Amino acid sequence: MEYLKSLGLLLLGIIKRLYYLIPSLFTDPFDFLERWFKVNYESPQWLFGVLLSLGIIIAIALAYHEIRMQKVSLEKRLGDRTKNKTIRETLARFLNEGNQFTPIDQSKEPPKEEAEDWANRVAEYLKESLGDDYVASFYDSHGLPPGLTFLSSPPHQNIEAFIKNRLSRIQQFLTELRN
Repeated sequence: MEYLKSLGLLLLGIIKRLYYLIPSLFTDPFDFLERWFKVNYESPQWLFGVLLSLGIIIAIALAYHEIRMQKVSLEKRLGDRTKNKTIRETLARFLNEGNQFTPIDQSKEPPKEEAEDWANRVAEYLKESLGDDYVASFYDSHGLPPGLTFLSSPPHQNIEAFIKNRLSRIQQFLTELRN
């Protein structure tokens, strides 16, 4: 069945391109030579067959090229979609890891080293998968609203803001990749 569908698409592509041949089939190019340059030339009968065959071969090649380019485009979109899904799944795992740092317990030491290690792993993955511009955006807090905190200790407040800003950026990247 797929073979017939492919053959049908190829024939449709050929028919779409045959309009290039219609003017040459209905007009005699040697008539122009005779009118304008006073050259009297009788074209051989085999020339029509050769030109028609050449036109059909060109139409087949163009139809094949169009179908092949559509296939390449679809494969690329499918590959991009698969890649985006993998990236989204990994970012979701990082998001879950980062959420484990919150809420921060003031009675304990702030998890600065663990949070920075987590952020560095996320940044490394972003660099590999999406590029340096995502890493820069990941560490940039501009455009994010300041978070409300109930922590009294400045070191705890700083690490909480650091984690929440990184989590917000990951959520922003997930939203971008879904669209």
